[in-house]
Amino acid sequence: LARLEDQFMQRKARAARELSALQPDEGDERVYALKSLDQVLVRARILLASARRVSFVDSVHDVAAMLVTEIQDARQRGTRVLLRSRPVPLFAEPTPNRAVAGHPDTLIDSVRAPGTAPAVRVVTDAREVLLAWFSLEGGKVREASWTRSTFFARGMHEALASERCCLLIELGMADGLSVDEVEAAFEERSKLLAMV
Repeated sequence: LARLEDQFMQRKARAARELSALQPDEGDERVYALKSLDQVLVRARILLASARRVSFVDSVHDVAAMLVTEIQDARQRGTRVLLRSRPVPLFAEPTPNRAVAGHPDTLIDSVRAPGTAPAVRVVTDAREVLLAWFSLEGGKVREASWTRSTFFARGMHEALASERCCLLIELGMADGLSVDEVEAAFEERSKLLAMV
């Protein structure tokens, strides 16, 4: 028993040394350029599939419709996916997909705001971010990038949480927003920031 205890203590000490030598994953500070719609869609699908707690998806209707399966899968796994879908046509007259339209975490813009460019923004667990900007002629990528930079991902997470708060207040103002609804929007923002 003494020999077994000695061997156990040696293995325990070795394991403790090896664990303390491991460095935490600090992400990848590089920014990767994406050149095609297919690359943007693949990366967006990967981000949604790897999401654990919360994802923001701010997208034109056409691209949101292409990500419906991944959005639904993430939600079924317990990940909160906050979708904002915008009516900026890439390929045809955009129509929001009914599969995600009725979800309480989905906001669908019915009117295109002047100057809104066709774009997609996805941030997952404040650890990865995808940004894509498309041309109006057939959905060609004008500029798109993806990064695991925690600095950029955290900043985009906070920005989209704040945008959602403002949008909820703006939408409520048309219906006679109450003080309680304003407080609820700010409480939701605080909860979203605390999720990561």
